[in-house]
Amino acid sequence: MNKEDFQNRLHDRLRKVPLETRRQWNETDLLIWWGQAVAEDSYLTWERATGGIWQHVKSMCRDLIGPNAR
Repeated sequence: MNKEDFQNRLHDRLRKVPLETRRQWNETDLLIWWGQAVAEDSYLTWERATGGIWQHVKSMCRDLIGPNAR
């Protein structure tokens, strides 16, 4: 899948987690969630990601976790 499709699918999955829960998360919590999300959805991948997909996930989801999550 391309970058935009990957990001949309990633955000859609993450938004299923209640906002109040995500507002308490840090990067470690996001990493745990990411591991579970990939285990449940093997199609949640971006083949052209460079430098490891986790780095992209972390930056793409920055505004969806922590005290300022939306």
